[in-house]
Amino acid sequence: SLFIKIARDYDKRFHERLNTNLEQKRIIAELAKRFVQSGDTIFLDTSTTCYEFARTLALSSHNLHIITNNIYMAVELMSIYKIDLVLVGGNIRHGYFSTIGPLAEKMLSNIKVTKFFFSCTMLDTRGIYESNVLEGNIKVKMFENSRLHYLLVDSSKFNKASVFRTTGIESVDAIITDKLLPNEYLGTLKDRNVEIVTPS
Repeated sequence: SLFIKIARDYDKRFHERLNTNLEQKRIIAELAKRFVQSGDTIFLDTSTTCYEFARTLALSSHNLHIITNNIYMAVELMSIYKIDLVLVGGNIRHGYFSTIGPLAEKMLSNIKVTKFFFSCTMLDTRGIYESNVLEGNIKVKMFENSRLHYLLVDSSKFNKASVFRTTGIESVDAIITDKLLPNEYLGTLKDRNVEIVTPS
């Protein structure tokens, strides 16, 4: 169907996505830094936006505990001694530098953290979406096992839906983006005290 085709088009491999909207990702990464303090234990997902965020954190003075299922990110951070790094085990998703599947989900079920920083494939007023169900399952586990949730999303993903809904927009603590969200989002987010962070 057309819906599935659109989802596949957005499910590009990691290297294909690295330089897409790169400036927006870097702006978002800088904005997200304000939510991190030294000593934090955080989940980071496999998105290229969170990869840029991880690179930003690597340059900070913070001592951090980071758990991720992104192999590419783990390689980037493994020489940063102020970061205590955990790479989630599981099945390798070839071309995407991520670990997925039952083993990864079981491991995540036994880890509790304070903060989860994540991105998504698409976003609309009904929810936050992933184009791959197995990646979506990992994000659901990370969401369930963290207390505070921060969505890092560039404006190219607004007003689109995909195959797998991970959660509702009202369930996050903050949405960090490069442009103000469309008006139809604002009422729900205000009612649920979701902070919206954009460049000044």
